[in-house]
Amino acid sequence: MRPLVRALVALPLLALVAAVGYWAAVVRPKVPSNDRHWSPPHARMPRTTFRGDTVIIEDFRRFRYAGPDRYREAWGTDTVYLSRLRSVRYALSPFGAEWTGSAHSFVTFAFADSQVIAVSAEGRREVGETFGFRQGVTRGMELIYVVGDERDVVRRRVVDGDDVYLYPVNSPPHRSRQMLVALLQSANRLRERPEFYSLVDHNCTSVLIDHVNAIIPGRVPTGWRTLLPGYADRVAQEIGLISDSTITIAELRRRYHVNPIARGLADDARFSARLHAALGDTLR
Repeated sequence: MRPLVRALVALPLLALVAAVGYWAAVVRPKVPSNDRHWSPPHARMPRTTFRGDTVIIEDFRRFRYAGPDRYREAWGTDTVYLSRLRSVRYALSPFGAEWTGSAHSFVTFAFADSQVIAVSAEGRREVGETFGFRQGVTRGMELIYVVGDERDVVRRRVVDGDDVYLYPVNSPPHRSRQMLVALLQSANRLRERPEFYSLVDHNCTSVLIDHVNAIIPGRVPTGWRTLLPGYADRVAQEIGLISDSTITIAELRRRYHVNPIARGLADDARFSARLHAALGDTLR
């Protein structure tokens, strides 16, 4: 589909989202809260303590998934060292093949000791609640930063039947450390000052864009495609944030599609080390 046609197709949806978002923000005021009956995967918010090079993350999620809504709960405390951070990957998980505008984004941070953590900004679900368009644009959900191991956050999408693409990010070590610290600090703030999730301007992808642009002003340009997370890998490739900037988007997605690998490593304790080895990384 040509860019002009894509834009014309997207305009009615964007207009609807803007109208409903205005109604939610102005006509139907509501106060965000951390005190609700949360679904188990969103029951705890991470708490991070910074001690120089050492970063201690409490309520670190390590769920193990057997299928959609079938999981073993596990929480713990994880410690990482900023000086050992080696690489960052940007993950995109489209919700369906029919409409490329809808997707979930998150990031993973790989350390020299084969430790990989994932940070995912999500709409925080209550027990019995499912994510949907109405909740996303009418202040129906609060925002949560899920911080957990890569095996949890990647496989959660895989077992739900969504594709996951894990792209290498062009980022020098000091910028990668800044990004990780900024995300964890924002997660801490949400414990004291809850915020709403919004499909319009405060979603999984816009949160990441805001953090990138706070570190490097103007790094990610604004436009209609940044409002539609399904186009985020195209934008990232065009501006050089994704390492492979010379191949087509179809080739890029084929190269970094991780579902077959993640399925084969479901019970592997060295999930991240083997996943990244398959993608050409050596975590040591």
